[in-house]
Amino acid sequence: MGGPAAERAFVALGSNLGDRAAQLDAARAALASLPATRLAAASRVEETPPLGGMAQPPYLNQMVLLETRLGPRELLEACQAIERASGRVRTEHWGARTLDLDIVRYGRRHVAEPGLIIPHPELPNRDFWLRELAELESMSADPRPLTVPDLLAMKATGRPIVMLTCYDAAFARLLEQADVDVLLVGDSLNQVLAGRDSTLSATLDQMIYHAASVRRGSSRTLVFVDLPFLTYQVSVPEAIRNAGRVLQESGAHGVKLEGGRPMAETVRALVDRGIPVLGHLGLTPQSVHALGGYRVQGRDQATADRLFADAEALEEAGACGIVLELLPAALARRISAALTIPTIGIGAGPGCDGQVLVLHDMLGLNQGFNPKFLKRYAELGEAVRTAVRAYASEVREGSYPGPQHSFD
Repeated sequence: MGGPAAERAFVALGSNLGDRAAQLDAARAALASLPATRLAAASRVEETPPLGGMAQPPYLNQMVLLETRLGPRELLEACQAIERASGRVRTEHWGARTLDLDIVRYGRRHVAEPGLIIPHPELPNRDFWLRELAELESMSADPRPLTVPDLLAMKATGRPIVMLTCYDAAFARLLEQADVDVLLVGDSLNQVLAGRDSTLSATLDQMIYHAASVRRGSSRTLVFVDLPFLTYQVSVPEAIRNAGRVLQESGAHGVKLEGGRPMAETVRALVDRGIPVLGHLGLTPQSVHALGGYRVQGRDQATADRLFADAEALEEAGACGIVLELLPAALARRISAALTIPTIGIGAGPGCDGQVLVLHDMLGLNQGFNPKFLKRYAELGEAVRTAVRAYASEVREGSYPGPQHSFD
């Protein structure tokens, strides 16, 4: 298609009435014939039980990838017209239907309008959608890497930014395939990987080594790297030299540093030299001793006002975003609403423009750490123990390696 670049839209197809395969065939043909639209790829077809617990036939499901210049609302109306042409009549919510078309994702947009929510709110709950989406993404990955200006565009369009810490190439590949926007090589690696009790002894060489590993495992995702303690606070020239080393030796896209107005001159100097900078306010781990421990910041009015002024100063200095850690939700929302650059929250409530968690914490690999803000999305610590116990048992009883694991 000529003209402006098309958006990538993932549309789920389902049918459990009549000739189900023929319904899917007709739906694909109708989608491919939409104006300014190309059907770029289609997943395999799979049969699944009906949702909602109602007695009805099983579904045939498939997902397609469209490249389209139709807007989200235009595409929704086109999908509904295709449903009606198939004989679909919308009655009961979980009822059987000749054809069901759902927009699962539309580019990187976040849409919340009457009758249209993108990404589709049921995506995390439908395993078959997740399988089909992963299949399409592996077949036809978006070739355009994210850029720092994309973060500003995400804030402007209301698309939440997804950030996770990452310290190696293996996890970087997995997180990129899961559509994470930003990988943060945090100095938290000093605790998570090195077993230290704080971030303060992390070194620049340590950060560069892990950042280079993450970059080798990612091609589209933005990578930011924490500047460790005393690599940027001593002087502006030293901050420039050290931040430059990070980008030059690791291939990362930018750096993150802690502090508000006192660091504005440093932020401005780095940005002026082409080094993107994320700020970090609230609970700043490199200042944990001065703050009296890992405590929520900004609960009193004076501190809240200072943090608000710090955020404005970082934006004015050219920061491309700010991590807000352990702030009252109302204060984080107030800061986020006042800035044109995005905020990324960790323990700062839902009012930020994105969220970040430490990867090992949210995967259940750091089982002794259970702060209020943390949600565990998996319990991999227990899974690792179970797998290793099984391995150890088989080795000790002589069942591994068996003939199928041995060479003639």
